[in-house]
Amino acid sequence: MDLSSAAQNWVNVALLWIGFGVVVGLIARSLLPGEEPKGTFGTIVLGVGGSSVGLFLFSLLWRSERFNPIGPMGLFVSVLAAMGILLAFRFLLALWKRREKAKR
Repeated sequence: MDLSSAAQNWVNVALLWIGFGVVVGLIARSLLPGEEPKGTFGTIVLGVGGSSVGLFLFSLLWRSERFNPIGPMGLFVSVLAAMGILLAFRFLLALWKRREKAKR
């Protein structure tokens, strides 16, 4: 497939984010094992979401032009954000189950 250089750059960036998200999602799930669904798609969404949220918040706090998101600090911040997303999901799931139980 012959793509323009701009399109090839976007494809490379998307694949890099997906790969980084998989690593982040796997680390977060291994540090916080639980009962939530554990599919490939869920792990990718968790990792990419954690990476996006964590790196966005870190870039707001750090305010540096020389920040590399795919580095050790970026990985650490991304895993923390993914763990926060997992904990929030578990909290909301517990509230939903409690509400369903109260309806019966």
